Amino acid sequence: MLNDTNNLLLSMAIALLSTPKQIRSDNKRMNRSLNQLLQITMEASKIENHRSNVGFHISEPLGVLAKLFVDDHSLEYALSHAETDPQLDVTSTIDLFVKLFIEFRGASVQKNQLEHFTCTILLNILWSISFQDHYKTKLQQNEEFFKTVKSLAMDSSETVVVDDYVPSSMESMKKAANGILYNLNETLNDKKVDMTNKQPILAELARKANLFSLWIDRDHLSSNEDLWEKIALGIKQSYVVLCLLSQDYFNSKSCRKEASFAVKRKKEIIPIYIGEPGDCDWL
Repeated sequence: MLNDTNNLLLSMAIALLSTPKQIRSDNKRMNRSLNQLLQITMEASKIENHRSNVGFHISEPLGVLAKLFVDDHSLEYALSHAETDPQLDVTSTIDLFVKLFIEFRGASVQKNQLEHFTCTILLNILWSISFQDHYKTKLQQNEEFFKTVKSLAMDSSETVVVDDYVPSSMESMKKAANGILYNLNETLNDKKVDMTNKQPILAELARKANLFSLWIDRDHLSSNEDLWEKIALGIKQSYVVLCLLSQDYFNSKSCRKEASFAVKRKKEIIPIYIGEPGDCDWL
């Protein structure tokens, strides 16, 4: 028979290997896991080396939480219904993640890989929280958090070396920081778009129905420039946004950010499913 620790390890492994639909299919197990993961995080946060009494480094439960929080149902349960001792409410749970992020952000400046990785996880967790309108005000009201995220988004010295250690369910610190700022209606530089360059295309379209301007984000992946700036500009200038939807798309916070950007600007969106329609609770 498995003891509690081995049972938790099994649940963590299942969570990391599961899709959101699979996670929701066993709510009772996942809710128990969320309770345990949050409890371990709370305990490890109070210890100097951030290791719980069962030996977990705080990055381990946080990494699983970051994966589970791709699913809004899991995020809602953890913030509002998780059972811990002492019992946390929404505000104290969010404050726990914010406090840890600020703490590990200071440590990650020293380029310690474990601290940097933990900071990346926390930033992804906070990014997931910032998508929720009824929670993001708690982030907006924290001036120290805002200041820290802004400094990170503007920090050109951040390297991509540690990104090699980031799981596919997460994004880099810089991407996550910019994603949070966007969700909280804060932009570092909201460039105005000149639409006059579209007029020749419109005139030509009247003569040639098969001519149109096409911008594909994949064509710009090798650029050293900020891809999000290019994507935002492309969406702003567009008349129609074509989305190729897969389960990977639904699981990506970067893709969620792009879709939200297009919806907020009332763009016409044409969804094309790759294979069967995936499982998504935010689109």
